[in-house]
Amino acid sequence: MFHGTGQYYFADTGKIYKGEFEENQPCGMGEMTWPDMSKYVGEFKDGMMHGMGEKRYANGNVHNGQWFDDKAHGPGTLTTANTTVEGSWVNGKLDKGNDKKHFKTPGEQSMMYRDAMRSNLTKKYSKL
Repeated sequence: MFHGTGQYYFADTGKIYKGEFEENQPCGMGEMTWPDMSKYVGEFKDGMMHGMGEKRYANGNVHNGQWFDDKAHGPGTLTTANTTVEGSWVNGKLDKGNDKKHFKTPGEQSMMYRDAMRSNLTKKYSKL
């Protein structure tokens, strides 16, 4: 039985976990790496991402925030090559209420979401 700190290779999925274990499950602080080189660093509970953490996806996207049962859930920030979204997630999906989306383009633009519809409440443009 795994209990304490260690490393485990999941042969069925190819994932590698390094960190704390409790009763054979990742629990506490740890790091999970997937075969595509996506990586999560943060808190685990019962073998799942749960609590504060950062997941770096193979495509370069980064989600930093709260996790619940392996899904983004609660306040967080998702950064992609072109945008940064600050807001709250529910079961892995953006809860579109008072969330901000910032575009990384030659001009800077901020948008807020309300009631699942995009509304240009704030726009800022500046030259780089």
